[in-house]
Amino acid sequence: MKVLIVTSLLLFDVCICMRGNGRYRGNVRNELVKFMSDFKAALMDPKCSVDLDCSGAAMLFTEDAIMSVQDVPPAYGTAEVVKVIQAFKNQDRNIYLGASFEDITQCKGIITAYGKGTVFSLDAQDQPMALYQKNLVFTFHREKERRKGRKLKLKYWVDNNIP
Repeated sequence: MKVLIVTSLLLFDVCICMRGNGRYRGNVRNELVKFMSDFKAALMDPKCSVDLDCSGAAMLFTEDAIMSVQDVPPAYGTAEVVKVIQAFKNQDRNIYLGASFEDITQCKGIITAYGKGTVFSLDAQDQPMALYQKNLVFTFHREKERRKGRKLKLKYWVDNNIP
């Protein structure tokens, strides 16, 4: 039921946006690549990967973020999102997510992206090793940051594993 509510919120958000602008323009794809790079850096930071303190990843999410990952209860707010991330890192300290977005919609300061994600870890030689794939739906909000301009922050994260 919670996943249904999260999905409904996500679709409501997307439907409102699609009325006006439609498909993405400009450098949105570059912004998404930058976000995923920052997310990987936060996960691979020794504070997160060694000490299992992934609070640095919180800056990439809105305060009211919702994360709905397959087989895990939904997380509401950055504190709960960080706990979910730390739980995954507790299972494999070298785990991180790569994503390729196939469909991107932008409206004002909101971007919704659908794509495939690959969960990676590092092998004994510190080389990336694909573990499994996911379908991803992310909704980002552009938030104004002091002296940094606007930055993407993740508001909704919904995924399911690909068998």
